Amino acid sequence: MLLMALTAYIGQQIDLKGHGEIKDRNWSLPAWILGLVTLFAYLYWFRQILFSPATLFGVLTGSIFMGRDQIAATAGVSSLANFMPAFFSLISYLLATNPERVSVRLRILAATLVVLTIFRVFVWAERLALIELAVAVSVPVLCAFISKNPGRWRRVALILPLIALPLLILYFGVAEYFRSWQSDFYRGKMPFWEFVLGRFGSYYYTSLNNGVGLLETQAWPTYQYENVLMFLHKAPWLVGAIFRYYMELDGPALSLFLNRYADLEFNNPSGIYSVIFDVGVPWALIYFSLIGFFSGVMYRSLLAGQARGVLLYPMCFVMLLEVYRYPYFGTSRAFTTTIGVALALFLLRKAKAST
Repeated sequence: MLLMALTAYIGQQIDLKGHGEIKDRNWSLPAWILGLVTLFAYLYWFRQILFSPATLFGVLTGSIFMGRDQIAATAGVSSLANFMPAFFSLISYLLATNPERVSVRLRILAATLVVLTIFRVFVWAERLALIELAVAVSVPVLCAFISKNPGRWRRVALILPLIALPLLILYFGVAEYFRSWQSDFYRGKMPFWEFVLGRFGSYYYTSLNNGVGLLETQAWPTYQYENVLMFLHKAPWLVGAIFRYYMELDGPALSLFLNRYADLEFNNPSGIYSVIFDVGVPWALIYFSLIGFFSGVMYRSLLAGQARGVLLYPMCFVMLLEVYRYPYFGTSRAFTTTIGVALALFLLRKAKAST
């Protein structure tokens, strides 16, 4: 963690030469494409509920429960919903710096995606999606304010983590109320907030325990990149199967550990020890140095209003939030978001070249 902090500080000193601020460029087409792709993915993903009024009413009122196995998630299509953080990073920054250029229709699209993301969290029990949304909205806006008035807003930024932690616990408690608390296994057995705090802490200490357990019970480094390149192992259309074949991966190492020594319910591998499990200590130090440096460079780029920083730094922020639980950059969701970012940057560069 200290190494990441040091390399992030070094990265902040680097001023990448860009094409000016994103607010001065033709960003309308990338915003619409990111937003409409996300909208399509949500509508396709939850079509069994959204296009059936009776089912939708039942799900919203709690009279109908649909588990993940009953909701058709199609790999390669439903995952496009993860363009969402890139869309909101772009729109939020523009609303903070150049709101008059954000059309009413684009704002309606953004509001619709907020509602659908909350619906996704409710139906799919996926808390991280709302955290990604909150980061994609708040971080670019705060950085835009910092660039306008550094003295005042930097002081505000210093106290925000102290405010964000109890808000995170509150959000976690609300989510767990609907997810676990109402089950007979927990309800009535202990005070609610004792349950929430214990559950919240267990996500982190069991993650670290799982990571250490992997190192203690299995041979490492494996060089199978099961965690660092998790998205390739899970890739659709035979890509994942071919990659697993060449990596000679018989089965998930974490599942083996959980079955033998731990609890299948707490299945986060830790974002630190899982990297060491994949590549060993020396390469893990290089890995964390690089992502720390990259995060610092993107933060400086965001403060300068450059497109790459606006679109990429919120992902770095989520990675730092989740580093104790699992390696965020290795996940399929982060990979899909990166594809959306790459598409937006390409369209921005194309528009700049044509003008």
